[in-house]
Amino acid sequence: MAEDDPAEIAAALETSPVYRAPGTEAWLSDAAAADLAATITENDLGLFVVLEVPPASTSNHGADLLTLVKQARDRAGVDSAGLYVGVDYVGPRDEDPHDPYTETAELRLAFQQWGDVSPQLSSEYGADDLEFPAELFLSYGHGGGDGTPFELAAGLQELADRLAEGDAATIRDDGSDGLNRANETNASSTSSAPGAAGEGDGPSLPLVGGVVAALVVVAVVVAASRRRGSRRTFALPDSVLSRVREAEADELRRRARSAVVVLGERIDGAKLGPRDDAETWQSALDHYEAAGRLVPDDGSEPDVLDAVGAIVLADRGEQALAATRRRKGLVFTTPCFLNPLHGTGRRQDTVTHGRFRVDAPVCDRCHADLKAGRRPDILDVVEHGRAEHYFETNREPWASTGYGALQPDLLTLIRSRG
Repeated sequence: MAEDDPAEIAAALETSPVYRAPGTEAWLSDAAAADLAATITENDLGLFVVLEVPPASTSNHGADLLTLVKQARDRAGVDSAGLYVGVDYVGPRDEDPHDPYTETAELRLAFQQWGDVSPQLSSEYGADDLEFPAELFLSYGHGGGDGTPFELAAGLQELADRLAEGDAATIRDDGSDGLNRANETNASSTSSAPGAAGEGDGPSLPLVGGVVAALVVVAVVVAASRRRGSRRTFALPDSVLSRVREAEADELRRRARSAVVVLGERIDGAKLGPRDDAETWQSALDHYEAAGRLVPDDGSEPDVLDAVGAIVLADRGEQALAATRRRKGLVFTTPCFLNPLHGTGRRQDTVTHGRFRVDAPVCDRCHADLKAGRRPDILDVVEHGRAEHYFETNREPWASTGYGALQPDLLTLIRSRG
């Protein structure tokens, strides 16, 4: 079977929902693959696992491939609805792994969802937005949310088992709780570092003059070149790239609106007790209101970077609400500067070019890419027909603050923008 051939992978998924390309058998044994496929098939789950060894020259291979596989299934006239899991990047396993792992490797997984995943979930609100919860679950939800990742085979099987039981709630909760525990562990380990955050609006990092210009020069990723990276069997034409980008933008808008609605429902369902922190509760309300203004439900098409901002704000609202319930001080997580959709920036990377120098928080994934000389998956947007990094666009307050990575007080800046 030709490597990376989406039509052939799509055809293989008609025989089994678990596809393993040559070289991936060590990640998922024959027995584990058979058990996983049986759980998916017997419970009528729309869960598809596509294990491919990604090219070393790209960090977004899995997400692109899953989109093309889904399109190939559409062309074949088969039901393509479901949650697809692929592989963006494979690296050597650390002693303390941060991503789903095998005996020798860590895998950065890709998730794409179209439509319903399970009949048991079809009536549950938010069941059409399981990409991020599934990613958090596999990377942080082991042990009921202890902040550590699953071994790959065990994690995929547990994900399928919970979907078969209609249990999206614990997938979300264990992943979210695990992320919070990982953030707390990281915060405690860095609290003595210069510029470390105390309680309040979150980590305080210096806003360095010229940061945008420096990173524009230094950053080597341009999305078009990333997506046209080294692939032996085919290259993506511009027409396909355009459709993929439009689909990604639409998905971000949908995800943003869903995140805002979910936060609103959780706020409505929560009760402020006499011992709860009123200031933290108000912070949840303020973030909900700000996120809602970025993606109004009035039929308009919000700017895609505003949609990402709404996702970040809704996540902060969730953090504030959780702090209120747990009666704990509020410390917002710091997003990955290169792509806030990656989650928490747990590593400080120094980026230099000539006289420019900036310390920016990045996620473990981007840190590994930068350390290895790979092109990280930077958030980008199409401007005037060409791809640009979000910090090249001069869209505020996102560009200069890194969605809160460099300047945590997003609420004040959004309100001042009008």
